[in-house]
Amino acid sequence: MARYWNPLIGILSCGLLAGCAFSSSINSDALSYNDVIEDTNDTLLVTNILRARDKAPLYFADIPLIHESLQATATLSANVPFGPLLKSTSRESVTPMIGIQTTPSFDIDTLDTKDFITGISSPIDTNLVKYWLDRGLDQRIVLLAFFPSAEIVETIGSGQSSRKVSIIVKNAPRESIDGPEKVQPSKGINLNCLGQSQFERYLTLIDAIKVFFANSYTERTLLAKGIKLNSSYDIRNISTLDTTKFKLICDAKNQCDLYSTATEQKTALCYSKSAAGNPPGGSIGLVATKDNPEPQTNNANPCTQSVVTKSPETSSTPSIARVYPTQITEYCKIFDTFLDHLKVDQDASTPPPTELQPKFELSLATRSVGEMIAFLGDLVYYQEHQQRDANHNIPVTLGWCDKSGDCGNGRTDDGGVLFRLDPDPANARFGMRYRDRSYYVSNSSPQDHTLQVLAVLNQLINLNKSASEIKSTPFVQVLP
Repeated sequence: MARYWNPLIGILSCGLLAGCAFSSSINSDALSYNDVIEDTNDTLLVTNILRARDKAPLYFADIPLIHESLQATATLSANVPFGPLLKSTSRESVTPMIGIQTTPSFDIDTLDTKDFITGISSPIDTNLVKYWLDRGLDQRIVLLAFFPSAEIVETIGSGQSSRKVSIIVKNAPRESIDGPEKVQPSKGINLNCLGQSQFERYLTLIDAIKVFFANSYTERTLLAKGIKLNSSYDIRNISTLDTTKFKLICDAKNQCDLYSTATEQKTALCYSKSAAGNPPGGSIGLVATKDNPEPQTNNANPCTQSVVTKSPETSSTPSIARVYPTQITEYCKIFDTFLDHLKVDQDASTPPPTELQPKFELSLATRSVGEMIAFLGDLVYYQEHQQRDANHNIPVTLGWCDKSGDCGNGRTDDGGVLFRLDPDPANARFGMRYRDRSYYVSNSSPQDHTLQVLAVLNQLINLNKSASEIKSTPFVQVLP
């Protein structure tokens, strides 16, 4: 009887083996295809950065789906001798056979559509800046990657006789190579920025800012002040207000103020002149968007409060006179004075009185994702073609380090490389070929932030794959 069970057992075993092999193949192929998507997207991302370095057109593509048809077959052949055996040594035998056939295919979607190009051409929302700052991305990476320039505005005088002058400090590494030569300091003039390029000045500026952070707040506008609730009729009328749009705040004497409340939170970008965050003297810079340049008082600080009352509109503000780099002496006086202004609370145990401190505003405007790709391409170009005397590390590091090894502001480290495409395959996460040349991206480490920057850029590109409209350029003013 056991002889007749053997073929059946063989058939069942063959089926189980086929099922196990089928499941194992699915798991293995799914992981392999995911690795293929990673390698492909990484290569496309770095390729576009190199195209930006070459000032060539950018092309975006995506692999949304990989299809695979799996076919598993199992056969079982049995050999049962019969008749006279004579001198034959034949015995019963069972031969199982298992076969798995795969047919992979994939889709490629071009992203060069109106909606996508519109999306990557739109300035990055300040909420995304807050997102990355809150998740511990180094503030110097944020200041280098997300912002193309900084405007420093100095208010001279007070009252009706006050006037404002401003300078633009560009975060433009390519201009330092292809632009005009650096202006060397003249004898008798001791201004640090005279011997620096625009890009070096920007590196110096972000290194001087000790803390850069973002805060979410709700804005409200005062509609009526000193409302007196005298009867239950008044209370019933007040209770019908939409609490999502209006807020009534009353004191112990039933004197109430009525506010309208914004439905969406705003994001304030702020900086501090001290690593401690808030020492005496009020070192936290106040931030406001272009549409809401107020409030500017300590009682309504969007950097430290969750609810801020909007200040009334001012009838007139002094015009701003722009000082250009060609006016180098005046330009550098404003720049160096602002750096000294940042160091007031850092170096002095007792800051000078507020009325004796210069009044500055720092304005920032975010890049678009496309501009961020262009910046990284320009940075690669800068690091490959830097032939003039650089006052800092090459490749560019997060911290300012001059040729003497002084990283500035008492720092003892350079913060690691911001972005580098290395020709050396040692410690490489992945590599690629572009125009008959090999490039490698190293694993992320405190000494190299390239992979981290690519991760941020990849997520920003993915967020724009369904973008449908261009947003107005957000403009941020930082008011110390």
